[in-house]
Amino acid sequence: MTRPASNRPSTFTGAPVLLLSLVTLSGCHHRQPVVSRPATYTVGPAWQGDGSWFYPAEVASYEATGIAAIDPAEGRRPGQHHRITADGEFYDASAIAGAHQTLQLPVVVQVENLENGHAILLRLNDRGPADPGRLLSVTPQAARLLGMDGLPRRVRVRLDEPATADLQRGVAGVPLPDATAAPVGAVAEQSLMPGSAAGPPAAVSPPAAAAARTATSSTPGPALGSLPDETADPGQLWIDAGHFSGRRYADQVAAATGGFVRQSGRGRATNYMVRIGPLASVQAADAALDHALAAGVTGARIVVE
Repeated sequence: MTRPASNRPSTFTGAPVLLLSLVTLSGCHHRQPVVSRPATYTVGPAWQGDGSWFYPAEVASYEATGIAAIDPAEGRRPGQHHRITADGEFYDASAIAGAHQTLQLPVVVQVENLENGHAILLRLNDRGPADPGRLLSVTPQAARLLGMDGLPRRVRVRLDEPATADLQRGVAGVPLPDATAAPVGAVAEQSLMPGSAAGPPAAVSPPAAAAARTATSSTPGPALGSLPDETADPGQLWIDAGHFSGRRYADQVAAATGGFVRQSGRGRATNYMVRIGPLASVQAADAALDHALAAGVTGARIVVE
């Protein structure tokens, strides 16, 4: 934008190149600088989405399938100059980032589009989506790399533990192992891989005991972006309506939701899983999930198998 003529000195006789410089500087006057805001490690309280409650928790490992959504491109709320993510950063629609309903933040995950095999390494730094039928949401830039073409897609999400550790070296408030908790001469390392107990498909296990401390390292985080493509395998859509140790309750849930019971394990390790499906489309899966939630199965979710 050029300045009004009345603001220019009447005796100015400078060279045209100086006039061009003034015009350029004036045009840049209202351009906002690129700013950043440091992330802070967070788990956060339980929160209510669209008819469902979500309970964030720290985990050391995680793998799940479901449907990915795409964030709105604008990334701001009315009256806000910048939207702040759950871990305290400015939201950036051009970043390779996303939101998750329950994982600690920030973390790095591998996201694979099961429908075309495209895979990326992505930073989760926000809470969401509010829709219980969506596993995570991603920025428009991440959606482009995944080849989502503006639509919700079937995905697999895995927590990348090494990349997350690399990222969190420079994040304030990250819980670090408490060395004083281990006796002298004891084993210094412990596996954090999930156990073999029956449970829901999203495999999680608690992290080592930790004391909240502030990380001060300036080590750069992992390189985010595209990974080598996987073999496309869209699988089938199902509703996971719960896992039960008793057959009677599993049968009641199956009857209320129109699902069936799948048994695994033996003896005390017997597990009864209620499934609804297979479902022909995302729309059909959304409808079946709504029916299960209305029947009181609050933990129901969409999975891909």
